[in-house]
Amino acid sequence: HDAMLKHGYDPNDGTFVSLIMGASDMEDPALARKIFLMMREQLITATPKVYAALIKAHTKVGDLNAGFDLLHKMQDEGLQADVVIYTILIDGLVNQGMLTK
Repeated sequence: HDAMLKHGYDPNDGTFVSLIMGASDMEDPALARKIFLMMREQLITATPKVYAALIKAHTKVGDLNAGFDLLHKMQDEGLQADVVIYTILIDGLVNQGMLTK
Protein backbone atom coordinates (compact mmCIF):
# COMPACT_ATOMS: atom_id res chain seq x y z
CA HIS A 1 0.00 0.00 0.00
CA ASP A 2 2.64 2.55 1.03
CA ALA A 3 4.81 1.53 -1.91
CA MET A 4 1.88 2.16 -4.25
CA LEU A 5 1.42 5.67 -2.86
CA LYS A 6 5.16 6.35 -3.07
CA HIS A 7 5.10 5.52 -6.77
CA GLY A 8 2.03 7.65 -7.46
CA TYR A 9 -0.58 4.89 -7.63
CA ASP A 10 -3.79 5.35 -5.72
CA PRO A 11 -5.05 2.24 -3.94
CA ASN A 12 -8.71 1.36 -4.45
CA ASP A 13 -11.17 -1.04 -2.85
CA GLY A 14 -9.58 -3.95 -4.76
CA THR A 15 -6.22 -3.14 -3.22
CA PHE A 16 -7.73 -3.30 0.23
CA VAL A 17 -9.60 -6.54 -0.51
CA SER A 18 -6.23 -8.13 -1.31
CA LEU A 19 -4.65 -6.73 1.87
CA ILE A 20 -7.55 -7.87 4.05
CA MET A 21 -7.46 -11.32 2.45
CA GLY A 22 -3.76 -11.49 3.30
CA ALA A 23 -4.57 -10.75 6.94
CA SER A 24 -7.28 -13.40 6.79
CA ASP A 25 -4.81 -15.94 5.43
CA MET A 26 -2.56 -15.09 8.41
CA GLU A 27 -5.59 -15.62 10.68
CA ASP A 28 -5.19 -12.07 12.01
CA PRO A 29 -8.61 -10.38 12.16
CA ALA A 30 -7.16 -7.46 14.16
CA LEU A 31 -4.84 -6.67 11.26
CA ALA A 32 -7.75 -7.03 8.82
CA ARG A 33 -9.72 -4.50 10.87
CA LYS A 34 -6.74 -2.14 10.97
CA ILE A 35 -6.47 -2.34 7.17
CA PHE A 36 -10.21 -1.69 6.87
CA LEU A 37 -9.88 1.42 9.06
CA MET A 38 -6.91 2.59 6.97
CA MET A 39 -9.11 2.26 3.88
CA ARG A 40 -11.84 4.33 5.55
CA GLU A 41 -9.32 7.01 6.52
CA GLN A 42 -8.47 7.36 2.84
CA LEU A 43 -12.20 7.86 2.11
CA ILE A 44 -12.40 4.71 0.03
CA THR A 45 -15.94 3.34 0.07
CA ALA A 46 -16.40 -0.19 1.34
CA THR A 47 -17.97 -2.63 -1.10
CA PRO A 48 -19.54 -6.05 -0.53
CA LYS A 49 -16.20 -7.58 -1.59
CA VAL A 50 -14.38 -5.60 1.10
CA TYR A 51 -16.92 -6.70 3.70
CA ALA A 52 -16.73 -10.31 2.51
CA ALA A 53 -12.96 -10.34 3.05
CA LEU A 54 -13.32 -8.71 6.47
CA ILE A 55 -16.10 -11.07 7.55
CA LYS A 56 -14.03 -14.05 6.42
CA ALA A 57 -11.06 -12.81 8.47
CA HIS A 58 -13.24 -13.00 11.58
CA THR A 59 -15.20 -16.19 10.88
CA LYS A 60 -12.02 -18.04 9.90
CA VAL A 61 -10.82 -17.76 13.51
CA GLY A 62 -14.26 -18.60 14.92
CA ASP A 63 -15.39 -15.05 15.71
CA LEU A 64 -18.91 -15.41 14.35
CA ASN A 65 -20.28 -12.56 16.45
CA ALA A 66 -17.94 -10.12 14.71
CA GLY A 67 -18.89 -11.63 11.36
CA PHE A 68 -22.59 -11.05 11.94
CA ASP A 69 -21.92 -7.60 13.42
CA LEU A 70 -20.11 -6.69 10.21
CA LEU A 71 -23.03 -8.01 8.17
CA HIS A 72 -25.36 -5.68 10.09
CA LYS A 73 -22.93 -2.74 9.75
CA MET A 74 -22.78 -3.33 6.02
CA GLN A 75 -26.57 -3.42 5.77
CA ASP A 76 -26.79 -0.23 7.87
CA GLU A 77 -24.59 1.41 5.23
CA GLY A 78 -27.12 0.43 2.57
CA LEU A 79 -25.06 -2.41 1.08
CA GLN A 80 -26.70 -5.71 0.16
CA ALA A 81 -25.08 -8.94 1.23
CA ASP A 82 -24.57 -11.37 -1.61
CA VAL A 83 -24.28 -15.14 -1.85
CA VAL A 84 -20.54 -14.93 -1.13
CA ILE A 85 -21.10 -13.23 2.22
CA TYR A 86 -23.87 -15.60 3.26
CA THR A 87 -21.71 -18.58 2.25
CA ILE A 88 -18.83 -17.26 4.40
CA LEU A 89 -21.18 -16.93 7.37
CA ILE A 90 -22.68 -20.38 6.82
CA ASP A 91 -19.19 -21.90 6.56
CA GLY A 92 -18.33 -20.22 9.86
CA LEU A 93 -21.40 -21.73 11.50
CA VAL A 94 -20.61 -25.17 10.12
CA ASN A 95 -16.96 -24.97 11.22
CA GLN A 96 -18.09 -24.11 14.76
CA GLY A 97 -20.59 -26.99 14.79
CA MET A 98 -23.48 -24.55 15.09
CA LEU A 99 -25.51 -25.75 12.14
CA THR A 100 -28.17 -28.23 13.12
CA LYS A 101 -30.15 -30.67 11.03
